[in-house]
Amino acid sequence: MALAEYYVSKRNIPAQNIVALKMPLTEEISRSQYNNQIRNPLRAELQSRGLVEFESADVHGIETTILAHCKIKYVVSMLGVPLRIKDTRAHVVLAIQNRMGIKNNRDTAAVDSELSVLFKDSPPLKGHLNNPFYDGFLIPDPGPKSHDYLIVNRLDAPTPHLVKAMIDHAIHGERYGIQGRVYVDTQGLRVGEYLRGDSWLIRSSHALERQGYDVYQDRQRGTIPIEFPMEDPAIYLGWYAPEVNGPFLRPEVQFRPGALAYHLHSFSAETLRSSAKNWVGPLLSRGATSSLGCVSEPYLALTPDVGILINRLLFKMPLGDAAFMANQAFSWQTTVIGDPLYRPFRFDVEQQIEHIKADNYPGLEHAYVRKINLLVMQGRLNVALNFARQRLLEMDSPVLREKLADLYVKNGMYDAGWIEYQRLFNADLSLETITRIGAKVLFIFKEAGNEEQLKQIWKSLKEVLRGSELYNWLVRFNPELAAS
Repeated sequence: MALAEYYVSKRNIPAQNIVALKMPLTEEISRSQYNNQIRNPLRAELQSRGLVEFESADVHGIETTILAHCKIKYVVSMLGVPLRIKDTRAHVVLAIQNRMGIKNNRDTAAVDSELSVLFKDSPPLKGHLNNPFYDGFLIPDPGPKSHDYLIVNRLDAPTPHLVKAMIDHAIHGERYGIQGRVYVDTQGLRVGEYLRGDSWLIRSSHALERQGYDVYQDRQRGTIPIEFPMEDPAIYLGWYAPEVNGPFLRPEVQFRPGALAYHLHSFSAETLRSSAKNWVGPLLSRGATSSLGCVSEPYLALTPDVGILINRLLFKMPLGDAAFMANQAFSWQTTVIGDPLYRPFRFDVEQQIEHIKADNYPGLEHAYVRKINLLVMQGRLNVALNFARQRLLEMDSPVLREKLADLYVKNGMYDAGWIEYQRLFNADLSLETITRIGAKVLFIFKEAGNEEQLKQIWKSLKEVLRGSELYNWLVRFNPELAAS
């Protein structure tokens, strides 16, 4: 209740919009518990408040109840609302049916996904309902003869403190944007059914690059290794491992405010009350503002299309609407975590820069990097170089200096790039930054064929990174140097 009150106060939502129901404190509930303690009481409460009206109708000769008028678009499940509904049939029956290839035979579901069809009189229990708004661009507002679907998100995490931070960071992220780096972890798949998951991620990667983000795309099989120097993560999209792993096991890896983090896996949201189990809970524990996942096996074809999610967010849509359009099925396994009203791309980069400067908010250098990247994409390299130099005169930022050096190297100006990288090494840098810059410097001297300088830089990096897992990442790409 306290978190619900905090949320409505932050979003200027009337306090009377809070609905309190008695329900179990467990994450998993039975179908009868869902019907008797959530679905039916919530419908009755909304009807008694005049927020929805139903009427009788004859549908294919069957007398049923349909939605006549609705004033609601979003429903938010707060921490404490059960997460998933367990299957009504015995595990042995399910196992036999699965072995026979009868897949879509379960009535287990995410509570939030069932709430999306709250106004349907008798939705089928087995399997899923297709989303008529999937891959669309418009969800009609509520009103007379409204569609009978609800956009349902969840504000939930391993701790109440994290939920409160998610609420705050969504508001901040809306004004200042998500500033930082993007990490996309594909599987390098080229054929077969699982190519679909890779294609979603690759489309997302390209779309975010066009927004000026520095995007690192891992194309290797398996997840990003633990030793990878993941610094300033703003957006993470990846798959396919059952438990959180890679850089997220290092405590120093923390998301930037407003961050979106998503790992595609069948049981990524099996629990939200652990900071170490599955994926969604751990990602939220590391500072993500929004995420989504599945409470049980959805099958790849019925998981959300993250490419659509990113596309609609970039069209300045709220998180709730974007995730709704990306979701192919309701009465199924997906739950969306985060403020449904959150619009991380409500303002363009120029406006975000204005807001950051006006409010003296952190993240200005990353917003500048996005502007520089956009100038480069427009073919205005000299303008981008001059802008980077001018901003460096204003603020001695390692992030901006690295971007300037990258621009030099990208355009074959290795000497100028080396000078800027040298200046970075003289600054007080994190080990992640040292590792990343070190990899770029090694590349310069490899390209130049300068073996002596190459070995000298390697020796210095080995000394600085002694005992760190980050050193192993450099070794992976420079085995001949490591051997020497």
